[in-house]
Amino acid sequence: MKKVELVESVRRQTTIASPATIRGYSLTGFQPCTAELLPAPADHGIVFEVAGQPVAVSLENLVVGGPTHTTALTNGNAQVITVEHFLAAVSAMNVDNLLVRFGKLGLPLPDFSAAAYADALAEAGCVELSAFRREYVVRAPFRVEEPDDGRYAEIKPLDGRDGFVAETVTVFDDPIGEMSAHFVSGETDFRRDLAWARSFVPRPLDDAGERWVKVRARYPILPEDPKESPLVVFGKDGFITPLRGPDEPGRHKLVDLLGDLTLAGHRLVGEMKVFKPGHSFNATVARRIREEAGGGS
Repeated sequence: MKKVELVESVRRQTTIASPATIRGYSLTGFQPCTAELLPAPADHGIVFEVAGQPVAVSLENLVVGGPTHTTALTNGNAQVITVEHFLAAVSAMNVDNLLVRFGKLGLPLPDFSAAAYADALAEAGCVELSAFRREYVVRAPFRVEEPDDGRYAEIKPLDGRDGFVAETVTVFDDPIGEMSAHFVSGETDFRRDLAWARSFVPRPLDDAGERWVKVRARYPILPEDPKESPLVVFGKDGFITPLRGPDEPGRHKLVDLLGDLTLAGHRLVGEMKVFKPGHSFNATVARRIREEAGGGS
């Protein structure tokens, strides 16, 4: 018996009910930019259209060894970076088919969370299509490991229940320490519980602030004063950017996982615990899920 089986679901595929617009800034140039969210037909999937070039959300289009601490996709000609927060909102808010159209400046980044994306999807609404979903159903437990740094994912069936349950355990030096976060499909309110949690930069003020200077050189969207940053920054003595919640970094790591798992191509029915999640490892987990299903797409 396969540990994961690709099956036709009793649930129908979805898309957004009406177009919506996302406004923000380009990640590297800090220029105003927008993206259109457009309804798409069944079996279209999530596709980014970058200046007329389609880039589908899939493991085949993942940029391996791409930009640090983010997820990027390419079709070989066009590339889109920092897609994980948007994809988390799409997944958690139950959208299966969507066209996301923007120009050369890239996917707008309102801040380093999924909140604005979730708000846009909520405004657009969600409608069912006539076609049924195909889903990865976990039939037997399995484990994915990276022994060198202690990362692992435990994946198992839901014992007769339906849906998807995820837990992440984030481990960093102080002031983050160890934080857990949970998602239960049909129960967790993504906008209320997770979407607002932002990315973070560990120890940016080491070496007399030189690291923060380097981070700002890469991302001009960031201000000189890290206290005003849309990205959570912290040093040895604590958080420099005020947090939106005491476990914000832990919740954000769960947001990243939800987004990265969309690369597998289908939703997962099962339960998952990921210890020390990260973009590269999340993609490894997505790839293993698909392999356990026989590579089915």
